[in-house]
Formats: sequence, structure tokens, C-alpha cells
Amino acid sequence: MIKQIALAALSTAVALASVPATADEVWQDGNLMVTWVAEDVDGYAVFSFLRTDPKIDRSGNIFLYGLRGDMTDRATFGGYWATNDPDAVRCPMPIIDAEGNEMWTWGEVELTFANPAFPSGWSAALGLCFREAVEFWTVQPVFGGTGGAGVGTRLN
Repeated sequence: MIKQIALAALSTAVALASVPATADEVWQDGNLMVTWVAEDVDGYAVFSFLRTDPKIDRSGNIFLYGLRGDMTDRATFGGYWATNDPDAVRCPMPIIDAEGNEMWTWGEVELTFANPAFPSGWSAALGLCFREAVEFWTVQPVFGGTGGAGVGTRLN
């Protein structure tokens, strides 16, 4: 499993270097902002997240296997998340990216969309290292705003 995660992180990091990061969809809940930044990177959709909180300031990526831009068939997707935040709880071993950067905080994720069609919020259960889910997120789609998309419009 660790070898698979390390290989997936490595191939995803290499592929991300050639994919322009553009906001496809954005979700938010209070101090958590999540942006879909890449699609179909070695079979993974890539979300970036930023959480600002007095207890936890963290940014990183979520890699979801099999999720495509299909806006009518969203369901439950599995994958993993990772961050190189030096203040986060460290796992016993890192995931290494293509540039040799170590990400010591990572875990599995299961993400379930509330509705099969765009726009939809979602909920996710995030594990830490080899442990079961220890953190749970629920976010809603972000619409409008200055320079943003209107209701029912994908960015990009």
C-alpha cells in the first residue's frame, strides 16, 4: 500500500508539473477552501485545500482516483491526501514527490458528493497515516463574487 501511495504521489507530481493549475470548481465551509486544480492526472483528480484555523493551519492536496469532469455522474471516490506542513502530525514514513520533497503528513480519503450533478457539495472522511478517518469535512460549492463564476457555471 505504501509503495502504491509513493508511486502515485511520484507520478502525480510529475504530471502536475505539466498541467496548468486553473480553478475548475471551488468549495468552502467556514475556514476551509478547496479548489479542483487538475483533472485526469494519471487517473486522479487533484484538489488543493487551505484550512486556516487557530488550531490548524494546513494546505495540501487531495488525489481522487477515477473522478472526471463529468458533471452528471458524481458519487463516492477514494484516494489520499498529503501535505508537507512542518507543524502537522507526522506519519512514520513520508510520501516522496518527483523532486525529492518529503510529505510527512498524509492519509487515505473517501469523498462523497451530495448530488450526482454539478453543482454539488460533498463530504469527506480523512484518515491520518495508516489510521481510519480522524477528520470529517463537509463543503458547499462557491458561486459568484468578484471575478468568480455565476450560479451553475464551472470555472475554466
